[in-house]
Amino acid sequence: MVYGVPLIIFVDDVSGNISKQWNKHHAVYMLNGLLPRQMIEKDFCTRFVISSPHATPMELVKALKESIMKAAEHGVEAYDCKFEEECLLIPHAHFWAGDNPMQAEECSHAGLHCNFFCQECKVGGTQEEKQTDNGFMELFKSGELRTPEDTASKIYEQLQLSTLSGATEKLKKHKAASGINDSICANFLQAIVDLGKSLYSGKHPDSAGKAKEEIHAQLEVEVNRVVEEHGINPLIGMPGVNMHQETPTEILHTVLLGVVKYFWGQTAYILEKTKDFSIFQTCLSSIDTSGLNIPKISAEYICAYKGSLIGKHFKSLAQLMPFLIYDLVPQKVLNAWTIIGELVVLIWHTQIDNMEGYLSNLLHTIEALLNVTADNRQAPSCDSCIAFAAQDTTKHIVTGGYWHDPASKSWVHAGQEVLSFMENNTLYHRLLAIPSISENDIRPSVIRLSSTNQSDRGLNWLSTEASKASNSVSVTAQNGDQVQCSTFAVFQYKEKLQIGRVKEILSVSGELSETGIVTLEIFNFLLEPHQLLRMPILKLDDTQNSLQIVLCGKYTT
Repeated sequence: MVYGVPLIIFVDDVSGNISKQWNKHHAVYMLNGLLPRQMIEKDFCTRFVISSPHATPMELVKALKESIMKAAEHGVEAYDCKFEEECLLIPHAHFWAGDNPMQAEECSHAGLHCNFFCQECKVGGTQEEKQTDNGFMELFKSGELRTPEDTASKIYEQLQLSTLSGATEKLKKHKAASGINDSICANFLQAIVDLGKSLYSGKHPDSAGKAKEEIHAQLEVEVNRVVEEHGINPLIGMPGVNMHQETPTEILHTVLLGVVKYFWGQTAYILEKTKDFSIFQTCLSSIDTSGLNIPKISAEYICAYKGSLIGKHFKSLAQLMPFLIYDLVPQKVLNAWTIIGELVVLIWHTQIDNMEGYLSNLLHTIEALLNVTADNRQAPSCDSCIAFAAQDTTKHIVTGGYWHDPASKSWVHAGQEVLSFMENNTLYHRLLAIPSISENDIRPSVIRLSSTNQSDRGLNWLSTEASKASNSVSVTAQNGDQVQCSTFAVFQYKEKLQIGRVKEILSVSGELSETGIVTLEIFNFLLEPHQLLRMPILKLDDTQNSLQIVLCGKYTT
């Protein structure tokens, strides 16, 4: 039997020291793409390939390419333990993982700071073009896809330009117009340009009496020699590989160490400016993270070293920030963090059942984030209107004005504490231009009582069958999670999935048992999401049900 083996290849720079001192090594690792996702995530299945503190990444990749092609040509003999027979493995590169700069180098791309900043397509333009309305809108659309053939053609064009007079400026313009920059050619391209400068200027000993055509021919010979000796990017033109399409976006650096990191820095700045950072730290240390499957959070470390956090910290913060800062930061900042939380959840999906629906949700979330963050802040009139509207609203409330409350469906106004505060602090009268409020003008506050339900009649405990049961520590759900008391779980009741909080777990005896009763408090989803966090709201139902089927749950901490 012959099997094709897709390889997931990762190239990056790492430290060769066990200590914290940085000792840069370029390393290549490899994964078997046929393994189940649960196995790919394990360190055991990651294979070291090659490393060097001296060789460049592309030199390492060149050796790796030759090794893969040789193995694919002859095959790798192995033994199939399942079918108990010999088999032949044909490896091929599936995709190349890495951070953005490394992937750009693998694609012979100039990186994110060039005019045409995408390694997969030709989206972009000059600064003048991008500042126009049409040019700006085009940045949010996919451009013409890059191909290995076109990239190789651009590299050879640059090699030819290096033989001309004024090559430095010509190469600069070509790279700016194409976004192509081959790191292997860059090693000797500058040497050819320098040689051409000295020859064309007559400063080189060999330039005496030579015409421009002769100098150009001499430089072409030099270019052909170094290309034959060193070549260009070995991955461009590799059989079965399109580097522009097989370098998937690396979400660690793009999202966690990109979007989330910079929003964290700005939010920390806002909290420090308003002197609320200590409150944030207290909230972070107090939050319950059960059910999130995240590492233990050290609020003291995160706040003390807020500028030196790594990916795992940002992944946790992205899920927690809306619940920590909803009353500490402006609404726009809260909206951004809420959308970032949604984006992180979507990106780290481990299994996608409905690809069309998933991509629609992902695109909508990305557009929502851009709408919040891509603000040019060029609407001061709008800001002024919002500020004056807020001031008028404040005046209306503190002077006893009524407004309609959707929850109670009645007209209400501020309570006695608010009205008396304004009476006792005349400074705010002047700030808001409010006339003095006499005591006779203050209306009594509207007291809204919460409705109370008559408690259920209790039973004599000893008269129940449940009195024979004993308390248990946890119950195992159908997906393998250990569900303890006070944790939330998804359960099945009358062939319907619901969410509940475990009140008690009872079994017939104190020993390990498969027979027992789980009592849950039933929660229902409200129709409207939370106004600030835009997340679903759970409301405790009035009833409790004793059920046996629990589908999902998590440990409490």
